[in-house]
Amino acid sequence: PEPPTPVIPTPSVSSTAVKVNSDNTLTGVKKFPMSVSEMKNALKVTNGTVNVETANGTAKTGNVGTGDKVIVKDNAGKEVLSYTVVVYGDTNGDGEITALDLLRVQKDILSMSKLSGYYSKAADTDKDGNALTLIDVIADDKNILDEIDVRIKTEKLRRYMDEVLTPREKIILSLRFGLIGG
Repeated sequence: PEPPTPVIPTPSVSSTAVKVNSDNTLTGVKKFPMSVSEMKNALKVTNGTVNVETANGTAKTGNVGTGDKVIVKDNAGKEVLSYTVVVYGDTNGDGEITALDLLRVQKDILSMSKLSGYYSKAADTDKDGNALTLIDVIADDKNILDEIDVRIKTEKLRRYMDEVLTPREKIILSLRFGLIGG
């Protein structure tokens, strides 16, 4: 008799940093922008591994954006789950919320260029599931303004830290409050 075929447990995915949805999307990114390594660390995968790819299937680097795929493989290396990332406000998939995203939403509302699929879902910033409206533009515009405000304040803080603190104090505060990087 042949030996029994080993049973490979099916992977499961959970997270407190992103929402894992039943429609195989990942939404509600809490840290923005989120790098590929941060996305991988944010997902708790049991009985498997996770990789992030672009929408066309190549390995992803940099920030995760709308349309990117999170691929879950079992312990034997077989792909068993695939999730599509939707970052509300990121309508072009570059992993950032900028004026270009707002422009795409405005063009959609004016029927100049229609968004579709996950990019349309990302434009639905009020998350009501209905057609895009002025409220989505206002919500998207607020995201952009908030992002710019945070960047300006962070840069101002870094300049003050350079002027006032010793190198050791700067390192301690940067590590303590997560000021390294972005």
